[in-house]
Amino acid sequence: LPETNRRYLLARSLTDFWRRVNIYWKDFMVKIVYFPIYFRFRKSGEARAQVAATAAVFVVTWALHIYQSFWLLGKPTLSWPDSLFWTILGLLVVGNTLYEMRHRRQRRGPGWRARAIEAAQVLGTFTLICTLWSLWSSPSVNASVYLMTHWARSNG
Repeated sequence: LPETNRRYLLARSLTDFWRRVNIYWKDFMVKIVYFPIYFRFRKSGEARAQVAATAAVFVVTWALHIYQSFWLLGKPTLSWPDSLFWTILGLLVVGNTLYEMRHRRQRRGPGWRARAIEAAQVLGTFTLICTLWSLWSSPSVNASVYLMTHWARSNG
């Protein structure tokens, strides 16, 4: 079988992360949700089509995660941390998609500066994803905030 994840913790951006994590799911969502919506809206502009299709993918993914938890646990796990996680991640990926549309990625040279920029991008994406995952796995938003502020105080 092909790999299910492709070094997603080394992603340089949120869009890159979305492409690398759970590849089967990403491919499924692209075929079932993204392409139909993208091609329907493409006549009204490339940016609008990508934003609508990407937003729809995140709404459907969120809804299917709720259904999955209902199927596994017998009750839907619709919670504020879950809602905030999918909303924030979806908005950030939409924003990153728009940014990448306007600023096409150029190949960087092999110098130390290019490697430092790439390392900073990977570290920033990793930190953001870990923070969002801690929110998603928290029982409440208050618990997540407590975790983040406690961690910051203990290291500061």
